Amino acid sequence: MGLFKKKPLKLTFYDSTEVMPLHNWVKYFETNDLTYFNKERKEHQNNYECMTSVFNDYIKITDNHDFYLRFAKIHKILRLRTKYNCVTLIANSLLNYHSKMDLSVFNDMIKELEKWHYKIDKSKDVFTQIEKILKRARGINTEVKLLEIELKKSDNEEASSIEKQLILVSRGLELGYRLDATEISLKTWVEMQKILEKEIEAKQKAK
Repeated sequence: MGLFKKKPLKLTFYDSTEVMPLHNWVKYFETNDLTYFNKERKEHQNNYECMTSVFNDYIKITDNHDFYLRFAKIHKILRLRTKYNCVTLIANSLLNYHSKMDLSVFNDMIKELEKWHYKIDKSKDVFTQIEKILKRARGINTEVKLLEIELKKSDNEEASSIEKQLILVSRGLELGYRLDATEISLKTWVEMQKILEKEIEAKQKAK
């Protein structure tokens, strides 16, 4: 009996403000879930690249300085998280080193640890130094958690702000209906906000 192979699912990615649904943009801020950067809501390595692309595009069309800061914070979290995972993995491996193991492997792991700017003096107790490095690494993890809390707070505020702005823009442009975040792109949303700002400025000048 023949076996049928499943065809790989073709994903539709959102890699610009022009195609990114406003709804997905809001949901990403609420959840930090990168699957909102593809239509099928699947985990994929391209999701992060799409997020980066959309953010860069958004910054260009809005010149929103807050997003520069948010982007820098995201990269800092990723860098610190990578550092924490690598350092703890190497340090724990060194602590579990067995005397029957090849000494060259032990020395290679020390060199890897030094690449993360943790120097070890081999003339002193190496294992005591490694334990101290692990304690310092816990501080990195604490910093990551604090940054994530800050990011989550600002993201929730951004999502809430957009929901309120949808009502205000609908009324301000006298559309006669409430804008639906699932039906407009992020770029269209930005353009609508700019139109409303110009209309408000024109009315103020006409007074």
